[in-house]
Parts: sequence; structure tokens; C-alpha cells
Amino acid sequence: MNQPLIPSRQDRRREAEVIVAKADPDTCRALFYLFTGRPDSKTQIFARRIILTPNDVSILDRKIIEKLQNHDISEVITSIILRFKNRRIVDFGSIERYQEFDWHVPERLEQLTIKWDFLVKLPHYLAPQRHTLSVKVSPFLRPIDLMRAVFSSDPDELDSSQVENAVCTARVDFLNHILADELLNIVDTWNDSVRRHPKPGDWLNKLESYDEYFMRGFQYATCFTVFMACLAFYLRGTTDITSDSAALAGHIRFSTLWLAFASIIVFSVGRLGKQVGLWSQRLINRYGDSHVFECTNGDLQHVTEIATKNQRCGYYFIGSCLLAVALNLVASWIAVYIWP
Repeated sequence: MNQPLIPSRQDRRREAEVIVAKADPDTCRALFYLFTGRPDSKTQIFARRIILTPNDVSILDRKIIEKLQNHDISEVITSIILRFKNRRIVDFGSIERYQEFDWHVPERLEQLTIKWDFLVKLPHYLAPQRHTLSVKVSPFLRPIDLMRAVFSSDPDELDSSQVENAVCTARVDFLNHILADELLNIVDTWNDSVRRHPKPGDWLNKLESYDEYFMRGFQYATCFTVFMACLAFYLRGTTDITSDSAALAGHIRFSTLWLAFASIIVFSVGRLGKQVGLWSQRLINRYGDSHVFECTNGDLQHVTEIATKNQRCGYYFIGSCLLAVALNLVASWIAVYIWP
């Protein structure tokens, strides 16, 4: 019997299975990597507290383009993404569009990402290979960006303070390790040349490492001086104790009342001292904030607000210290005055 001209669905499925079975997955993967390569990635953290202006981004782009011109590059695409505080996102497809942007806006800049996407001709690949460099600047980097940097860096060269204070990360996806290291070095040099916030030299900023001791010191010192004042009052009330049974009963009643009232007073003043200590601790931790960007009108306004807030935190901290000292002096004066 003659076979039909049009194969049935079962025959087509059988032929497809034969074709798939004859295609070795390892061979296909090797051919794919022969054309496209297998990129690696490296992320670097920069913990310097930089102050970024629009011109700084243009300078970095010029340095990167100059470096890429020394290699056999097919095409370079530069894109910049601005993320504002009100969740508005502006995406630029070129550095020229970015330079034409009107920065006189009231929004505050929250994150800036600049990305270079380019093709490099390498000797062992048939087609130009894609490389990507992205630099992200933000006062508060996302945990995923920090985790990438931690896992792609040498643990011996990365400390906890560097991760906590990071405001800038650079990530490069590459096949050419030499080019990747050169690009990261350019970003590092650029980051070092950008204007920075001055190092914390203020006395209040230096107390940040001892904020816990301040809180405990205010609490325990206040409790101790108030307890000494209560003890002085107790000793003064028991100086004329006789062996008379009525006097002894009165002494027991006085001691019981003293113990109850002293416990209440010491507990209450201790809570007050703890609150003063916690307040001082929060003021120490809030002092010294800074803003990374000075690009928009909103950024400049925020910088002024931060400076005012830091000054106010300093005044409030001095006030909390004076309040704690006043409580201790009053309790000490009472203890000395009524001590028998």
C-alpha cells in the first residue's frame, strides 16, 4: 500500500524525537559558548561618603569611554536611571540626554544608576562579546546589591564597616578579566576623586561607639544617688531607737513603709534615668547624617535640613546630659544634707 503524502501526527512526533535524540546537549552548549562566551561577574563596594553632582557622572563616563577606546570595541551604549524619593523614575538612553536634564526640580534624588553596555572583539571568539559595567550610587543600597558584593569579593579584604557605610557599588559582567579590572580601577579612582563629606571629627560623633555606656551610666548613676538619699533618710529616722517594745514596733512599721516607698522612688527614678539615657543614645545615633546627592533643588534643601537636624541633636544631647546631672546632684545633695 502506498504511504500517504502528508505524514500523520504520530509520524511527525517520532521524527522529532529522533532529531532531538541525535542532538548532543554538550555539543550544543559548546557551540553556544563558542559564539557568545560564558561571562563572569565581579562587584566592588566603595564605602567613601561621597557627594555626587551631575558633573561627576559626566566625568566618569568620559573616563570609561577613553579606556574603552583602547580596545577593539564595536559599540557602546550608555544608559542612566534616576530614581527620586516620590518613586518617579527617569531613564536616559544616552549621556547627552542626561546632560540636558533640568535639575531644578523639588524632588529628592534617591538612587542613580549608570550602565555601559558594549561589545568587545576577543581573539578566541567568533562574534564580539558583550560586557556590561554598572555603577549604582544610593544613600541606602539594597541588600541584594550588598550581598552580591560580599559574595564576589575576598572576605579578607571586606570588613563590616565597609558594608554598612557603602553608598556606591560597581558591577562588571565580563569575559576579559584584564578589561574588567581596568574598569573597576577607573571607578575606584573616580570615587576617590569625588568630593566627600568631611570625616566625623565632632565630639558628639565620636561618642557613637560609647552610646550604650551613656545609656547605662545615666540609668545606674541616677538609681544609685537616689538610693543613697533614701538610705540617708532611713538612717536619720532610726537614730533614736530604744529597746522599748512600742518603739521597736514603730521601727518595724517605719522600716516597712520606707522599704515600700524607697522601692517605688528608686524604680521610678531609674525608669526616668533609663529614658534619659535612651534619648541620649538616639540623639548620638541620629547625629552626623549626610546626603549623597547635591543635584536637584530637593537635594540641596535636604542637605540644609540635615545640617539643622544635626545642630538640634547636639543641643538636645547637652540638655539630656544636664538633666541627668541635675537629677544626680539633687539626690546627692539630699543624701548629704540628711545623712546622720
